[in-house]
Amino acid sequence: MHRIDGSGHQDNRFTEGNPQTGTEATVVTADWLNAVQEEVAHVIEGQNLALDKDDNEQLKTAVNTAIGQAVANCKTEVALDRASEIDAAKNEISGLIDQKVDAGIGAVKQRHVIRFFVKGLVQTGDNIVNIQSGINGRIVEAGAMVRGGGTSLNIEIRSSGTTLFQSEIGTNTTGGYIQRDTDLNVICAWNTYFMVDVHSVNSGNPYNFMGYLIVEEN
Repeated sequence: MHRIDGSGHQDNRFTEGNPQTGTEATVVTADWLNAVQEEVAHVIEGQNLALDKDDNEQLKTAVNTAIGQAVANCKTEVALDRASEIDAAKNEISGLIDQKVDAGIGAVKQRHVIRFFVKGLVQTGDNIVNIQSGINGRIVEAGAMVRGGGTSLNIEIRSSGTTLFQSEIGTNTTGGYIQRDTDLNVICAWNTYFMVDVHSVNSGNPYNFMGYLIVEEN
């Protein structure tokens, strides 16, 4: 492509000329017209369109096609970049998890959760659960709930006759009393028996009892 350079141009720009002053109009040369023709033809043919003398919108079609392809390619590149970033992040996270897991192996103590449930008529001192310890560890948490009718209740956990903890007495007239003791930290030796008792001021009232112990190995 080149700017018009036929006779009569001014700084490679077209002029209409002026007969009164004898200024010549710019001569449109064949080589300039051919250059323009080839520029337009290359755009059209570059989009795999065959030149058609009866179609005056081929240049617009070619330009729109080129823009559409550019946008699609841009989206694809962005999607690929994003996928690569996500994969890299996954690998990084996986590496962190592996490091944390590897660092924690052998350092995490096993915990055992023991749950129990009893239903019946409460007596003044019911021994409702007997548990024999099969590990060396400690009780780190204990909790229980008693649901009964019109009686004052409390909960006691004993180990071979020794009281580990005992809740305060609660008047259970609304259907629920909860005692939970965190970080109890009671040592439980191998082959030790644990007894869970419900104590009542009155006997003969129906009740439901549920509770749990969390024992952590040494």
